[in-house]
Amino acid sequence: MEPIEVIIRAYDPQVDDAYIYSTWTKYAYYSPLQPITISKSKFMKEKINEIRNYLNSGHVGIACVKGSPSVIMGYIVTHHDQIKWICVKKEFSREGIDELLKNSVRDYLDGSKEDRSRNRE
Repeated sequence: MEPIEVIIRAYDPQVDDAYIYSTWTKYAYYSPLQPITISKSKFMKEKINEIRNYLNSGHVGIACVKGSPSVIMGYIVTHHDQIKWICVKKEFSREGIDELLKNSVRDYLDGSKEDRSRNRE
């Protein structure tokens, strides 16, 4: 069996948004760092707005199978020199995807590159 080649590609809202919003909001709601004291609908609305801000003004990298950009293995979101979110699908955990994602954003974390908004053309 040939090894799968993993690449980090640019964020494509049309391909990636559904997966990013779904995983990020579900995890944030069902595994919170602190107890949630507002209604689920209000929490989700606020979290979606927060995610939208990060996606629009930060840097997003998508780990996928080379030649199959829609086969998402994980993603990372940075904003102002910080990792805001990293997600790797369970079936790819312990395969080094998280380190590959972190290495792909080193330039954004040390300030040598500015966060960039996605292209809206």
